[in-house]
Amino acid sequence: MSDATVLHCPACGAPAAPEDTVCRYCEAPLATVACPKCFGLAFKGAKNCPHCGAVLVEAAPAQDGQACPGCKRPMQLRELGGYKLEICGGCASVWIDRATFEAFCHDQEKQAIVVEALPKMDAAPINALNQGYRPCPDCKKLMNRVNFAQISGVILDTCKEHGTFFDPDELRRLVAFLQGGGMDRARSRQVEALKAEENRLKDAARDLATGTPDAGSSWSGGGTLGQTLGSAVEQGLTRFLFDRFLG
Repeated sequence: MSDATVLHCPACGAPAAPEDTVCRYCEAPLATVACPKCFGLAFKGAKNCPHCGAVLVEAAPAQDGQACPGCKRPMQLRELGGYKLEICGGCASVWIDRATFEAFCHDQEKQAIVVEALPKMDAAPINALNQGYRPCPDCKKLMNRVNFAQISGVILDTCKEHGTFFDPDELRRLVAFLQGGGMDRARSRQVEALKAEENRLKDAARDLATGTPDAGSSWSGGGTLGQTLGSAVEQGLTRFLFDRFLG
């Protein structure tokens, strides 16, 4: 082993091999970690990488969080790809708060990184449709069950105020939908639906105009009825933009 690659015990500074689990001089326990810059091995607790000198920042330990809405075991706070998620150590389900989820849906560069870092489960994924409605971990109210973006086929439990719960494999399926242009398709479908509704309302207004409309209900000249119809379409678009991630 060359001097450039010699590892040293973080407790006493004595030389040690990467495969050593206990320092032969002070008997301190040894465990290796990978340098985030050069990926070389270093002992956990070392301040700098022995290969490139980069500062080694130890990852924050997982913290016990709220009970998993699925299996009721404690969830653990993890940071994956810069996003803080709560992951169940029992069933590998994931809880993401609302603000984090909306940011994640826009961040195509990090989506694949996050799902690749999720724990792998050998068991078959849970079918959410076979489960009863789950309580939100924050407010304890029963969450709504939605088909994400209405066309994804990924059925999620969501609390609009606090966050979204993903059964095992659902976050991976959601990312596949996002990466495949699913949101563009969802927006196009919603715009077409709103245009169809606008045409239906215009037809209804014309039918009304041929009769004896009430005062102030004339379609021509941008009267009250026309303003009402335009407002209805605008409100529909606003609702879609507000709820575009949660069904």
